[in-house]
Parts: sequence; structure tokens; C-alpha cells
Amino acid sequence: MMAESSRAINFVDTTKHGFRIVLLDSFLDAHLSPTQIPTLFVSAIPLKPDEPLITRVFYPDSIREDKQVHLSELRERSWYYICIEWENFNRHNETTGTDCRLLRTLDRFGKSADTTVEDVEVADITATTMQFKIRSATDFPIR
Repeated sequence: MMAESSRAINFVDTTKHGFRIVLLDSFLDAHLSPTQIPTLFVSAIPLKPDEPLITRVFYPDSIREDKQVHLSELRERSWYYICIEWENFNRHNETTGTDCRLLRTLDRFGKSADTTVEDVEVADITATTMQFKIRSATDFPIR
């Protein structure tokens, strides 16, 4: 089995209560071909402990034409670690992989937020917690 961390996410539109995630054409062609029997998992992991984790499962026939997936029912003005994870079971080309981003839902006025975080890496996972390593840019505008 081959694990990959190739890019899957083309761009993300944020809403007050979720995200519309548009996938790259190259990702769809390489990893979501129906002959590979793929499964796509999309998760929103909240950075606040009192908010619910949301995971959705998609199959290629439901996303190949629209090239996008939606996460909803999230809290407004909240930060989430959004992950696209995939796997397939084609015995000649079995792959798994992830593409993740740190994003915030819009506030009640529709205002977005920028982040100085450049990279987020999962350092450790247990049954009840996830630990992250976060790298941030030090060059950002002061408002």
C-alpha cells in the first residue's frame, strides 16, 4: 500500500456554518477513478473542545461531476482542521492519503479571517485527543 500526501483541495469557500471544498481535477483523475473503488472521507475537527467533530463519507459517483464536497452544521466563527482523506482497494494501485487545511467559518456578518499558520501536522493521536505541530509565519500585518 502506498500512502500519499498529495494535494486534493483546489480551494475552499467558507460559509457561516460550513465549507464548500472544491477538489483538484488531477486528484479526481488520479485517486477517484471508479475502477479503483475509492472512498473519500471529509472531516471538520474543531479546535475548541466543546464543538462537535463532523465526518462525511463520499463515493466517486457522488462527486466526480460536481468536483466538490460540502460540510455543514458547523458553528459560525469557529476554527476547524479540515481534512480530505482517501483510500482505494485496487490491488494493483492501492493508495491512501490526506490533504488538510486550517480554516474558520464566517462570523454572523459574513466576515472571514486570515491565519498566519503555514503548516499543521498531526503529531500524535489517541482515542480521545489529537496533538498538532503548528508552524506560523512571523511576517503578518498588524491592524
